[in-house]
Amino acid sequence: MLVKKLLVFIVLKIYLICFSFDATAQDKSLIPEEIIQYGQFVGEWDCEVSNLQKDGTWLSSKALWRFEYILGGTAIQDFWTNPVNTKDSNTTLLGTNIRTFNPKEGKWQCVWLENKSKAINGIWKSHQDSKNNILLYDDTGKWLITFYNITENSFDWKWDFKQDNGTMKTMSKMKAIRK
Repeated sequence: MLVKKLLVFIVLKIYLICFSFDATAQDKSLIPEEIIQYGQFVGEWDCEVSNLQKDGTWLSSKALWRFEYILGGTAIQDFWTNPVNTKDSNTTLLGTNIRTFNPKEGKWQCVWLENKSKAINGIWKSHQDSKNNILLYDDTGKWLITFYNITENSFDWKWDFKQDNGTMKTMSKMKAIRK
């Protein structure tokens, strides 16, 4: 019994050392000043998500989105759970993004993993525009994710897809409120 408790303690201690972030203890020269672009979202967010259906109606659900600093504050990882009101792993979308700033490109690089596709999606690019919106996209130009109306305690998010006529159409949108 004592060995089990000691083993659990050691594993927990290793986890805390590897994955915790204390900005005062880090070498600040390694942390890009752009970290605030996604760092402003660190914490937990209650989300109201709406997805456009084929019949033109919007289907809404609740989600939880949690952002954390990782790798000594040099990157951001977020964790997505949608919907939050079910334990059924067949219907729950679990996902994570890892975001790191590439100073050579002057843009973020992001990868997405989820329980439904079991594949790494990306590497996507992201940057902040002149209106302080955060834009996320890939090289195809077929879609664009935008974080906008960003305040300390809320933000809006939308995912637009390019239509056959060249215009962009919002297929998914969200309102996030800090917990």
